[in-house]
Amino acid sequence: DFDFQQNMAQSRWAELPAELLDEIAKHIGSCVDYVRCRVDCSWWNRSLPKRPQHQRQPISQTPWLMLPYDEKNKTVGGFYSVDRKKTYHIDVEEARGKLCRGSIDGWLVMVEDGPTVNLLNPLTKDQIALPPQSTLPYVTSYRKDEAMILTEKTKNMPLLAFCKRGDDKWTSLQTPKICCSDIIFYEGKFYAISGSILVVCDPGYLPNAVTRIVQVPEKGQIMWYLVGSPIYGLLLVSRKYAYDGYIEVPGIDDETTTAYKYRTIAFKVYKFEKRRRPKWKRITELGDNILFLGMNAALLVPSQHSGEGFTIYYSDNSWDFQEDNT
Repeated sequence: DFDFQQNMAQSRWAELPAELLDEIAKHIGSCVDYVRCRVDCSWWNRSLPKRPQHQRQPISQTPWLMLPYDEKNKTVGGFYSVDRKKTYHIDVEEARGKLCRGSIDGWLVMVEDGPTVNLLNPLTKDQIALPPQSTLPYVTSYRKDEAMILTEKTKNMPLLAFCKRGDDKWTSLQTPKICCSDIIFYEGKFYAISGSILVVCDPGYLPNAVTRIVQVPEKGQIMWYLVGSPIYGLLLVSRKYAYDGYIEVPGIDDETTTAYKYRTIAFKVYKFEKRRRPKWKRITELGDNILFLGMNAALLVPSQHSGEGFTIYYSDNSWDFQEDNT
């Protein structure tokens, strides 16, 4: 604020050596505080990198909720911190006119009105261009406002593709008869839930990279989430739900569409045990940790306040309506 900047001008904080400033930055444990540190002083802004690079411990904080685009003011709505119960109004011009299809490690997955896909850091405004969707297997063209145009399907049509930094096209994994309901990249491999089976895809063993390991531990109307944790290992979260009828909702061009309503009944957490015969083990205690379940991501982070116990925050991972009784 103004008073702080005035005090900065009257003091010698702005004259800190770059080496000392870098050492101080190593102890900043919040992305928000790090950004503020760079903004408060022009010398600090020039000396410190946009993204913290040398923390003794990785920055650990609860994820933010991205608020909807403000059609009236033509600005991104901002981000809400569950932990601090505060909204940060950050105008991310780079996100205008694009769809956010998920996030990972602070990067937003942005899809434009065409084949372009980018990763966007909303704080630093850095962007990483991913290969265009037109390079995906069986995609022959991509038309605005229309779906991808595919070649004729075959029984061995791959449904999973990946890219590495610097790639100009997607690499397909031969995954016949696999339809992933959730997938994560954990310890150098892709883990996916396909129907009722846990599937592992190892990019290091192309083209035969797919292995079916073990069935999921439950049946019924369940949404599955895979979570990778450095402490607890590979976790599987079940979210049981029930349908509550249908509702007419606004659609495109003032038309209405029918959507279903459902309510969440219960959650269960399982740990994957790597044995000669792998299995899932039910766990009920995860300490002072918070589990976030979103549309295209699941994340387990330590709580900033000890003694709170295990907590689950979740959002609707469908574009339809949901009513909860939990």
